[in-house]
Amino acid sequence: MSNTSQVAVGRMLRKGIKVLAFDFDETILTIHTGGYWCEGGDRLAKHVRPSMIKLIAEAQECGLHVCVVTFSSQDSLIREVLEQTLPRKCKTSKILIRGTSYPPTWPRVEGVPSIGKLQHIASVVAELSNTLKTSIEPEEVLLLDDDERNVITAREFGHKAYIVSKGFTLETFCEFLNQIDQCSFPTKNV
Repeated sequence: MSNTSQVAVGRMLRKGIKVLAFDFDETILTIHTGGYWCEGGDRLAKHVRPSMIKLIAEAQECGLHVCVVTFSSQDSLIREVLEQTLPRKCKTSKILIRGTSYPPTWPRVEGVPSIGKLQHIASVVAELSNTLKTSIEPEEVLLLDDDERNVITAREFGHKAYIVSKGFTLETFCEFLNQIDQCSFPTKNV
């Protein structure tokens, strides 16, 4: 893994992050599928940001829980793309995917509003908490998303969140991680 991905994950671990939640369209990917991609996983995999693959792989290797939280309903396609692009040593089966399929394929969490990615994240946290028999606090979750509304909503509910721009680099993400601590975070990215 690149040195920068190791630095980023090390900083996340020191900041108390346990769950790293990624949006899919225009975050893991450089494009937006509109939730309906019909050209196959091979073609879609060409649009994955190499920096995200490095970050996901390093995060998983270092024990962070990785999930994908998306409004796309193509969960199986997302899993296929991750399997094609992540290194073989990654356990893609452990990456929880929360899409927006109908009927829902994952349980909603009572008392959590259905705005932004809050339900998606709450479902991941509930599953991890039940499986691991431990609690995960809101501030121990970091969302990476291209949609500023989702980032603002996540922050309002206690999560850490980062707006992924078209020019995303691991170096800029590391600068952001330098600015957050376990209790607070900046309202704008660097």
